[in-house]
Amino acid sequence: MAVIAFVHIEKTAGKAVKHQLRRALGLQHCDVKRWREEADYFSAADLRRLLWVYPRLRSIAGHSIKAYSDLKAGFPRLQYYTFLRDPIERSISHYQYRMNLGSINCSFEDWTRNEANHDWQTRTLAGAPDLDRALEMIEHDISFIGIQERLDESLALMHRALNLNHVISRASERVNAAKSSCIRDKIIGDTRKLRLLQRANRLDIELYRYAETVIYPRQRRAFGSTLENLRNASNRWNRYGHGYCSNVIYRELVYKPIVWVYRHSTRGLA
Repeated sequence: MAVIAFVHIEKTAGKAVKHQLRRALGLQHCDVKRWREEADYFSAADLRRLLWVYPRLRSIAGHSIKAYSDLKAGFPRLQYYTFLRDPIERSISHYQYRMNLGSINCSFEDWTRNEANHDWQTRTLAGAPDLDRALEMIEHDISFIGIQERLDESLALMHRALNLNHVISRASERVNAAKSSCIRDKIIGDTRKLRLLQRANRLDIELYRYAETVIYPRQRRAFGSTLENLRNASNRWNRYGHGYCSNVIYRELVYKPIVWVYRHSTRGLA
């Protein structure tokens, strides 16, 4: 079975990508949840269970999807893809989002010194601060790498790379964007804070540079650009539509309750 799996890295336009997948694919797409809450990632066993709930499944996405998991071993035709972003901008956006959300209350310096926040994109892809492993993965294990700063073109290329040419997207649509950029503006204007960020994202800077200068140009040569078609399609854009509504209703009323029951019925079991 050919399933595409979106590795969603925080603050790299992932929610905008998932919005379009819901709208275009409807019940063929699922934003997944781990069947066991304590699990480290969404597994091949999780995907097998999911197919009982989504028998026409074509696409999965979510923070729990990891390219270092056993998904590919269980489903050899599965294709991973992801989006990367300039590491400095991504880190600032992540901190600003968490502060605005109220999930953290700490200075930017404390946030940046916390090693858990270092090299976020490398860690998400490789499962560890291992640049060599992350580079190997974007070369051999991940079928497509989008660039957040080139979102329009990346989405157009993605459709060809993953055989989703029937999907009509309006790449300029922004989802979950910050309402205020005050925090970002203060950080950008402080050279000391920027130096902290550079040290904390040393591996991510190398990873992003390689993706932007080597992987992305290669994809452009391989798949070409469909930007003109994308612009024409924007005239027919419907932000929600039948596909999006059916996806959200089914996920909320069917899929999530089933996962909740499964978690509670298996709690404490090995």
